[in-house]
Amino acid sequence: MTKKTVDVGSLSIPVVSDAKAEDCDYLVCMPWATPSPFSDNLKGICSHCGIDVQYRWHAPRKPKRICMDCFIQLESKTVVESEETKNERP
Repeated sequence: MTKKTVDVGSLSIPVVSDAKAEDCDYLVCMPWATPSPFSDNLKGICSHCGIDVQYRWHAPRKPKRICMDCFIQLESKTVVESEETKNERP
């Protein structure tokens, strides 16, 4: 049986097809300075903070690249805003 989600911390990320992954908002990447067992990683830039990031050659090309730290901050802000919006409802 194929796993339909991947857990990253407290987040449960759905596993999607390659085509659907191209439509995602972000490709979450590790900082370039993070050791990797792969010598063929590609180098990019975080769309939020500008640090060098690494990603695999087969990763989606269209989504903006974002480092793990910026993604966590962005996701935390989204959760807080979602809770605030929910609390404002009558």
